[in-house]
Amino acid sequence: MLSDNTQPSCTLTVYPPLSDWLAKRDRFVQYHLKADKPGKKPRKKTCQTWRQDPKTWRTLEEIQKLPLSHVHKADDGTNYDCTVKGVQFVVYGGDRLVWFDLDGVRNPDLDVVEPWAQKIVDELGGYWEVSASGCGLHGCVIGTLPRTSNHQVKDDPCEIYCDRKLIAITGNIYQGHNKLVEPSEQKLLQVWERAEKGEFSRIGWRDKFHTVSELGDKPTRVFIQGILAEGITGIGALSDSGKTWIGLSMSHALITGEPLFGNPKFKVLERVPVLYLVPEMGGRAFRARCIKMRLPQDGSFFCQTVRDGAISLADKHLIQAIRDMHPYVWLDTAIRFDSAISGNDSNEVAQGLGASMFNLIREGAAGVGFLHHRTKASKEAETMDLENTFRGSTDFGAMCDLAWGVEHAKRKKGKRWDEEYTEESRVLTRLFMKCVKPRDMDVADPFIIQGRPYIDDTGDFHVLSTVDGPVREDKGLAVIAAIKRDDTISHRALEKLSGWGHERVTRFTGTQGYVQKDGKWIFNCLGGSDDCP
Repeated sequence: MLSDNTQPSCTLTVYPPLSDWLAKRDRFVQYHLKADKPGKKPRKKTCQTWRQDPKTWRTLEEIQKLPLSHVHKADDGTNYDCTVKGVQFVVYGGDRLVWFDLDGVRNPDLDVVEPWAQKIVDELGGYWEVSASGCGLHGCVIGTLPRTSNHQVKDDPCEIYCDRKLIAITGNIYQGHNKLVEPSEQKLLQVWERAEKGEFSRIGWRDKFHTVSELGDKPTRVFIQGILAEGITGIGALSDSGKTWIGLSMSHALITGEPLFGNPKFKVLERVPVLYLVPEMGGRAFRARCIKMRLPQDGSFFCQTVRDGAISLADKHLIQAIRDMHPYVWLDTAIRFDSAISGNDSNEVAQGLGASMFNLIREGAAGVGFLHHRTKASKEAETMDLENTFRGSTDFGAMCDLAWGVEHAKRKKGKRWDEEYTEESRVLTRLFMKCVKPRDMDVADPFIIQGRPYIDDTGDFHVLSTVDGPVREDKGLAVIAAIKRDDTISHRALEKLSGWGHERVTRFTGTQGYVQKDGKWIFNCLGGSDDCP
C-alpha cells in the first residue's frame, strides 16, 4: 500500500520477493479514493486515463516516483485535489495472465481462509496476496481462459479476469505464494468451469449445515479415563487451592501416558502434546513446578508465562502452533485471556472466551482446558455444583463439555465445618474433586487427592479415597508438611494439628529426622537411623 504522506514520491510496502515479472511490467497506475455522492462510501478512482492511454502505465519502480498529490479531472470536467492511496495492476488481454479476486474468504484476525478458496490457492499456485481490506485474496497465474472474457457475477465470491480490469496491489504476500507460475491447463479450466457453473456462488447454507448422515460417527475422544476428554473442560477452585498443580499433573499424564495421580483407575487412553498458557506466573516459579511434576523436556510440552503476557487466542502464532502440534491447550486462568473481548459484562466476556476456545478446537486443538476461580460464597456451600463452581457468568459452565469443582477437603464437626480439618487440608493440599457437569462420558466418582508430601516424593498427587471409601487420616504427613511449610512452627501448634500429645509429636518427628533447635525445626538425619534422637 502506498504511504498517505504528501512527499513528492511514495513507497510501496513490498514483502519481497514480489514476482520480478510482475514488478517490471509497465502495467501499474495510481489510485485515490473519492465518494461519488456526499455521504457515500469512497471508491477507488484511477489517477491515470488507463483505458484510453496505455502510455500512462508504469512499472512498479516508475510508479513510485510519481507525486502523491495532484489535481485530478473528474468525468464531468471539474478538477479536484486528490492524494494517492495505492497502486493498481492493469489486467491486459495480451499478457496471458489470469487474475483471481476471492472476496470475503479470509478472517483477518485469525488469518484463516475458507477451505474452498485455500484449495484454489494450493492447486494453482502462482502469485497470491491479501487484499487491502484483509478479508480477501488476489491471485495471478500464467495461462489463458477458454474465451477472452472475465467471470464477474453479482454475489459470486470468485471473480476471474484476463482482460480490461484493475487489481489493487498490496504486496502482502499470502503464505509465501510469490512466484508466478503456469499451472496445467486442466487445473485452470476446472476452476473456470466451476465458476461459470456458479458453484462458488452457491457456497452457502448447504455447506454450513449438515444432515445426520454427514456427521462424524466416531466415539467421544477420551484422553484420561473418567477425567478428561475432547471439547472444553473447566476446572473451578478458590484461589490457592491447587488449580495449577492439577493442570500440570494432567499435562504430565497426557504427555507421558502414565496414569493420572499415579492411580490405575485414571489411565491414559490417548497421549497428546500440551500447550500450557499461564500469564499470571513467573517463568522461574513455573519451571520449578514443572520440574517437581516431572514434565518432560522433549518438545512435547510448550508454555508461556508472565514474561510473555496473555496472548490473544486469535494470535496467528498460537493458531499455527495448534495446527502443527494438535495439542491439548490449558488456559491458566481463563479470565486472563479476555483482553480481546470488549465490555466489562461477565456474560459478554464468557461468551467471547467460549467462541475463542471453540475456534482453537476447530483449528486442531485436541481439547481446551481452562482454570477459573470459584465464587467466594462457595467456601461455605454444603456441596459443589455447576452454579457455584465458576465465578461470574453461568456461561462458563454452559460452554463446558466437562466441568470439575475443586476445594480443600472438609468435613463436618457437629453442625459446623471442622475448621482444624480444613486447615490441615490447606497445609497438605488435600483436595476434594467432583465432576459437576458430565457430558457424553462416564466420569469418575468424587475423590480426594493429596499433594504434600507426595509431590516432593513422587512428583504427583496421591489419591486418598473416593467418597464411598474412608479417607486415610495421615496425621504424621500433616505434621511433616507443616514443618516444611514453616520451620518455626511451635511444638504446641503441631500437637493441635495432629491431636497428639507432646511426647508422641517428639517421638514421631525424631523418627522422621527432625529436631527442634533454637526455635527452628532442623532435618538432622534420616529417620530411623542410630544417630536420630
